[in-house]
Amino acid sequence: MVRWFFCLLALLLAWPVQAERVRLAAGVDYLQGGFKDDAGKDGALIAFGFEWEASPRLGYGFSLGMRDQDADNGIWGKGDGYLRYRLRPNGALDPFVVGAVSSVGLSRHECSAGANGASPMACGTERSGSYGLSYRLGVAIGNRSGAQLDVFWSQYLGTEDVQLNIVGVRGVF
Repeated sequence: MVRWFFCLLALLLAWPVQAERVRLAAGVDYLQGGFKDDAGKDGALIAFGFEWEASPRLGYGFSLGMRDQDADNGIWGKGDGYLRYRLRPNGALDPFVVGAVSSVGLSRHECSAGANGASPMACGTERSGSYGLSYRLGVAIGNRSGAQLDVFWSQYLGTEDVQLNIVGVRGVF
């Protein structure tokens, strides 16, 4: 497993040398979902990332999203390493498909009553992580040689029975 990680890291570091250009993305991701048995979590993440364009159609990069406050109950972070394929790279509306290896940080706040109801409630926050796969379907609005606005819908399926639906808006420069 460690060997695969270092091979992937070497590949990601070697490709930018051949990249046509590097782009910065920043925006907001709205997530809904959570643990399969407690899927009513939602939250907005402030997201940013870098993308290397290997060709007009193909790009790869990473993105990171974090909550702007400490999350006691819900999704507090998400990271992706992804590969993007552009369907019409030279149009004003550029549809794209993204496949990603992702990780998500979640927390669950639970309280339980004491023995026989006589002792006070005990509450605690359990933090856990999940890793899995996600895909993204979206459209980039604007000229590829300038600033663009990415609007997308994404779905994440990961370990710990975590499922998320994500809607995102990002400015790409």
